[in-house]
Amino acid sequence: MQGGPTDHTYYTRVNMTRTIEQILGLTPMNQFDLVASPMRIAFVKGKPPKSNFDPVTHLSNEIKPDSEDPNIVNHLNWYEATGFTRAFPGENRVMHPSEFKISSAPRVADLDD
Repeated sequence: MQGGPTDHTYYTRVNMTRTIEQILGLTPMNQFDLVASPMRIAFVKGKPPKSNFDPVTHLSNEIKPDSEDPNIVNHLNWYEATGFTRAFPGENRVMHPSEFKISSAPRVADLDD
């Protein structure tokens, strides 16, 4: 937190997109973010401490996302949407959740590791 007065400038999603593009050194994606004003005041209003402009240290993610079997998730989504009244496409009958089979498809490795 920098302290000081609150910035009451009206910003839109396009202003935020333009700001992110400038921070990351990207070229504008279209004419709208090309002419949009970046949110510079929000970052440098008053006299922010010099440490605000230091590079950040990246910390690796230590929390793994849940990995669910897509076959089971697809069946659950289907049956929740149909109220267990229609068989899953390609199957002959409505199945009980305990009957769902774990697919034999290989799982994709977590890219965040």
